[in-house]
Amino acid sequence: MIEQVPYIINIIILVPVCYLMFFGNNRESIIVFQRMVKDSLPLRLLVGSMWFSILTCSFLGVMYPHKLVAILLMQWIYKALYILVYVIPNALNKGIKNTALGIAISFAAIVITWPYFIAVLWHMN
Repeated sequence: MIEQVPYIINIIILVPVCYLMFFGNNRESIIVFQRMVKDSLPLRLLVGSMWFSILTCSFLGVMYPHKLVAILLMQWIYKALYILVYVIPNALNKGIKNTALGIAISFAAIVITWPYFIAVLWHMN
């Protein structure tokens, strides 16, 4: 059961996020980025497609957790890079109020916890 936890967390987070990315009322800014990113259909579709791919792999990961550990590693890498390259410099230069804290906190939680799950799944393989 422990090996299914990250996939279940992904599903809980990504179902509403993907819905908002594809069907949300994003007229001026993207909702999931707390309206701090100006709406751009190509950007929304690119990010939404990536997150939908992770969502799809997470449904499969619930059934085959050991076979989909690479998706968790990919998530960890891109979220760690986002925090290091964007969130931290933006918070330092523009202030914490100008940072989408909701997404930053959820990414940080995953960056902190996913290594444990990746290690467990890797060793169970």
